[in-house]
Amino acid sequence: MLKVGVLAPARGLEERLTPDVTTGLIFSQIYDSPFRFGREAGDPPRPVLFDRFEREPTASGARYVATLRPRLRLSDGSPLREAELARALNESPMRHVARVHCEQRELIFECKRENLQLDVLLCGLSYAVMIPRGDAWLGTGPYALAECTDELIRLVRNEHCEPLAKIPEVHVRVLPPDGRGRATALEEALSSGEIDLSTVLPRDSVERVRGVRKVFQPGEATALLFFNCERGLMKQARVRSAIASGVDREALAASSYANSLAYVAKGMLPPVLGKLRDTHRFDPERARAELSEAGVAPGAEVALQLVWAPRDYLPRPRKTAAVLIEQLRAIGLSPRVIETADGLDFFHKTSAGEFDMLLGGWIADSHDVADYCESLLDSRRVLRRDQPDAQAGNLARICDPEVDRLVAEYRDTRSKPALRAIQTLVDERRPFLPLMYGPSVLVHAWRVSGVAWRGPALLSFGALELS
Repeated sequence: MLKVGVLAPARGLEERLTPDVTTGLIFSQIYDSPFRFGREAGDPPRPVLFDRFEREPTASGARYVATLRPRLRLSDGSPLREAELARALNESPMRHVARVHCEQRELIFECKRENLQLDVLLCGLSYAVMIPRGDAWLGTGPYALAECTDELIRLVRNEHCEPLAKIPEVHVRVLPPDGRGRATALEEALSSGEIDLSTVLPRDSVERVRGVRKVFQPGEATALLFFNCERGLMKQARVRSAIASGVDREALAASSYANSLAYVAKGMLPPVLGKLRDTHRFDPERARAELSEAGVAPGAEVALQLVWAPRDYLPRPRKTAAVLIEQLRAIGLSPRVIETADGLDFFHKTSAGEFDMLLGGWIADSHDVADYCESLLDSRRVLRRDQPDAQAGNLARICDPEVDRLVAEYRDTRSKPALRAIQTLVDERRPFLPLMYGPSVLVHAWRVSGVAWRGPALLSFGALELS
């Protein structure tokens, strides 16, 4: 049995919600997306559910023809049928850019854009295939859900998955942070051998764990201060820009890292996706003057929503929040803190949009820059209660046709001028301010082998072995 440690319970598994790393990690063991990213950046996506996937140019848009892998079965042993897969994908966010229908044993994808890289798109968790059977949702992944409580998530091997997972059962134990927000219980459980593996420890916690292997990935995560573009004062770009001028990114990074300059954000992209510099300058005097010019009264209240636990991008969320609150007060604002209890509570409060600012971040779902930009900026990626979407990272709730056009242009062309234009618009309209980068860290016992890891969402328990 593999023993995995996490900091928070899994929430929203059956609603196609993956509001946190824990839920995303569990979700990806049960449900397969049609494609999976290659192990190295730049590798083409690998088909998971398809035996054949071919592009056929058409007069408008693009057309793909696919056939399912033979002997593809759900966790109850029943076959995955073409019509079921088509229905699942047409109910996913794919519907915005493509539709799929069945012709005999073939799946026909009709795309709305000529240059759409559908195989890249279908790697995301938002497109994982969930099939209803009675009161349950079934998948084709290496494991099936046997039990899910606030203390334990138990996964059992899907005996109908090919290849078969090597470990018959996985227990995911929830070890919440202590009163100071530190992952003390998880640190101790890893050091004692009570837990075999974890992908959720902040870097400072990892330094205190002994007797384990530690795997570090370069920055895939970016802490961001989101401004709610749909609410009150934050509807004005000049107010958002003024507040951003009052934020000292170096001081915020110093709240989490000893060598803070190495982690201060320079632009919206995390280091693993490339370099893209923004125009931010810390200038509190300018911030106060511009807020006054915009008619913002001294002492104006702003609602600041926080994350519920340490994240890759915010290893010490409470300490960082305290520093940010002092910076906001220094430019004449009165922050009112909105706490969140767990990932699902965060999802509900964020989707309600009743905050002015949100101290959070985003972890790259892939090494595709277009995915990252789309998650954070596309108007279809606003997190709303009636639109569950695992890649809904537009927490700033910006719905700007010009931004949408540039993001779509970059997805189609991959041109550097289009990407630079996106950063320029972010600087001008300031839906969010990148704060600092965070590394991803995997910690595992030496008895665990077969680890092929490139980020939390891509770790498959099915490939692991225990000595």
